[in-house]
Amino acid sequence: MTHVKPSARDAAAQGAAGKTVAIIGATGAVGGEMLKCVERSRMPVGQVKLFASERSAGRRLSFRGGQVELEVLNDNAFEGVDVALFASESDISK
Repeated sequence: MTHVKPSARDAAAQGAAGKTVAIIGATGAVGGEMLKCVERSRMPVGQVKLFASERSAGRRLSFRGGQVELEVLNDNAFEGVDVALFASESDISK
């Protein structure tokens, strides 16, 4: 997980507080597109959490100039998360 520092222009447009955004299924085709959409958006993202299968855990994906380590979902995965985007199998989404 990484903390994202917005540019001065983005910070002014978005306000001071950034949201914590989680993307479940981040390594899949849909999850990858979600990550790109969040990255391009003006959403005030302070922290991004990326979740994938155990096989992908530990890999890193790029986000707004930084690297975010992929995590495996657990019971505490959504602590502090403001927005969660799901691109996973239905059994995981439940």
